[in-house]
Amino acid sequence: GSILRDGSYAEYQAVDSRLIAQKPSKASFEEAASLPLTSLTAWEALLDRGIHYNASTTVLIIGGAGGVGSMAIQILRAKTNAQVIATASRSETRDWAIKMGAHHVIDHRYSLADQLKEIGLNGVDVVFITTHTNEHIKGIPEILNPFGHLSIIEAPASLDIVPLKDKSLSIHWEMMFSKSMYGFKMKGQGEILQEIATLVDEESIKPTLYLALNGLDADNIKEAHTQLENGVSIGKIVIKV
Repeated sequence: GSILRDGSYAEYQAVDSRLIAQKPSKASFEEAASLPLTSLTAWEALLDRGIHYNASTTVLIIGGAGGVGSMAIQILRAKTNAQVIATASRSETRDWAIKMGAHHVIDHRYSLADQLKEIGLNGVDVVFITTHTNEHIKGIPEILNPFGHLSIIEAPASLDIVPLKDKSLSIHWEMMFSKSMYGFKMKGQGEILQEIATLVDEESIKPTLYLALNGLDADNIKEAHTQLENGVSIGKIVIKV
């Protein structure tokens, strides 16, 4: 879809056909609704930026139990043979990240460098920050290997890229709405969603629906936003029409 016009909470919406795909046949409508935004964000950030993966590639997903993090783990496991490390801080979010397919889970409240060393890594090749960018951005150059990649979706208060220079690090922004906002390669998003649907039907990827609220009304919209804003939500929240 597009953020250039209102209507996210409308019962019916008109969407450019290039941006959509058929829903997975094995997913409910609620499960299917949990897929597009997060899967497109994760796919574009990790697979559309010229990053090359092999069995020795290591990827750190900061925020592994959130909507985007959940999809990032699964997409990497389905489409690459990279080693995936996720961050989570509570027992339920650690369990969720492992369920999504993370090889290792570390706690973003503590030193990432120290915890990576505990699992035998002096650094990683790719870091994808899906949340709380301000808290993590300064420590990333220390844990990225030379010629590594940093992907971010959330704009920090300020961004100093000079610390990335010595290791020749690359930084990639991901804004899922860039294609629809500028009419650029829009068909590509529909193609990605069709592949996501195929992966779901093949059971290579699971929908990340965690909470479904019944009824598109003010109370449920308020509850959904409260869940998101308290900073402890897992996966995706869907409001059933």
